[in-house]
Amino acid sequence: METRSGRRLCSPPPPPPPPRGARRRRGPPDADLISALPDDILLLVLVRLRCVCTAARTGLLSRRWRGLWTRLPDLDFRRIAPATVKSALSCFAAVPVVSLLDIRIDVGHTAETNSLLRAAALLSPADLYFMFPGSREDRVTPIDLPCFHSTTSIRLVILVPVKPPTVGEFTALERLALIIGRFDDLGALLARCPRLRVLSVAYTGTLLLRIMPPSNSEFPALETVDLNGNIVDLGIFLNRCPRLHVISVTFRGMAPSSLEAALATMEAMEAHGATVSLLVIRIPIAQSDTATLLRAAARLSPQNLFLPLIPDTQGPEYSNVDLPCFHHATSIKIRMPNICLTQLLDGEFSELKKLSLRECIIDDLGSLVSRCPRLRVLKVKAATSKRDIRVHSTSLQKLVLGTYTECRSINIVTPMLKELEMEVHGDKDISVFISAPMVDKVSWRRSYTGLPIVFGFWHLQNLSLERRGLLTDKHLQNLSSEEAVLTSKSLQNLSERQGMLTINHALFVDMCASDPSNAELNFAQEIERVLVTNFSVLNIRLKAMGHVYGATLLRLFSVLLLVRTGMKILKIVLLRSKKTEVILPSTCIFHTHTS
Repeated sequence: METRSGRRLCSPPPPPPPPRGARRRRGPPDADLISALPDDILLLVLVRLRCVCTAARTGLLSRRWRGLWTRLPDLDFRRIAPATVKSALSCFAAVPVVSLLDIRIDVGHTAETNSLLRAAALLSPADLYFMFPGSREDRVTPIDLPCFHSTTSIRLVILVPVKPPTVGEFTALERLALIIGRFDDLGALLARCPRLRVLSVAYTGTLLLRIMPPSNSEFPALETVDLNGNIVDLGIFLNRCPRLHVISVTFRGMAPSSLEAALATMEAMEAHGATVSLLVIRIPIAQSDTATLLRAAARLSPQNLFLPLIPDTQGPEYSNVDLPCFHHATSIKIRMPNICLTQLLDGEFSELKKLSLRECIIDDLGSLVSRCPRLRVLKVKAATSKRDIRVHSTSLQKLVLGTYTECRSINIVTPMLKELEMEVHGDKDISVFISAPMVDKVSWRRSYTGLPIVFGFWHLQNLSLERRGLLTDKHLQNLSSEEAVLTSKSLQNLSERQGMLTINHALFVDMCASDPSNAELNFAQEIERVLVTNFSVLNIRLKAMGHVYGATLLRLFSVLLLVRTGMKILKIVLLRSKKTEVILPSTCIFHTHTS
């Protein structure tokens, strides 16, 4: 069996079977067979507890277990006082090598944390994970980081200031991950790690992230870098890493001029063989500089791109920007308010598998999708300038589409699509054509302009289709006592379901009573547009406004019978009404609410 750190605990081989004809010796009925097991077997039991304190309490069960917990290779301390953790660490002198030391402290002071870190350094674990958020009073007093000579991997989550050691080297350290509020002289710490290969640094605040190495020292073993924050002098740092292969950077809070210089340095590193794995730009930027920024990001061609840009409120209402091509990107997320993506520059998104566009305006979504031959997931929550949606793709498997503006037509041809989520706003004459023969998960929300008439003076506000799971006895607990009785009786009548009703999709209809001044809508044709007509649940919300609704419900049910739905559950919500009286077939499960 292996521990969490990967260390394997070996147990002795099982004893040979007794010879034939030999009698088995039976011990007394109260014999402690577990305590008779070898130490390695008992350690396997303690490892599965995943908690040092719980393992230590096993000594209360039997004298045989006492002190055995001090031989655990993986030590896990969570939400325990620093003084208690320090006292426990002093008991592990018998362990030759601690594979993993995981300490997570919720409360404590800086002085106690410094003492605890020194005790952990004496233990010299192979892997160290240390988390100390600190209190507001401790945000000024820094943490003195001791030197871990034999540790190969360190992850620190410390929100108070941290100071590197003044003497000693991290001679075995290969991986370092820091989530910190401030680190004084981070470059000096990295200079004491001659074997460091992977570095990850994330600043939680708005302070500057400085990684300036002392004098002209280099980081000869550094291969992977992941930086997050307001990064200063990134170019100098990257030029000191001769073996750097993978770069991931998240820019936050920095000036556009500094960003431009940093992107130029990363482009030069890429020319020498480095790969930009992730590029995230989260800074305030003027609308006039958006096009320049997109071109600079396209020259880097990162594997994963995320641009949650913060627009300049002093600029024009909208700006037209050409979308460049990202040849090597596999995932792109763009959120650019007040930006209209117009002309597509030459090229193809040949590696792109995931594309997400939010809070922007798209001039030609169809042309963009056609240039993504390997696209698997497309998420669009944006406006369309042409008010026409066209998505033709032979590789797309998931489509999430939501428009802020009124839509006139929808044309979707996706033979491999399995999941479809749409939210459309338009009038009753919207043209809809969807060809997705393999789709099995559909969510459709349709809001109407002008509130078209369905029956008489009843207007349709929203029509939505949602996918549901299973209705079991657990769901009945969330119902009122009267609803639960009705539902249970109906489930009993459905003996072929054996107490479980599979619900594939649920249809929600919102209608209101008003003056008949708008155009009439073909409700049956509208139901057929949602792709899935064999829904099991019908949820109706009625704003009666003092009008009768019985005849409307009967006409609604007659339409549903024409499209051959598989409805088994009916739920009616009457707004601004005190009493509800609905007569339904006994084979239906129904819930009625008033508000």
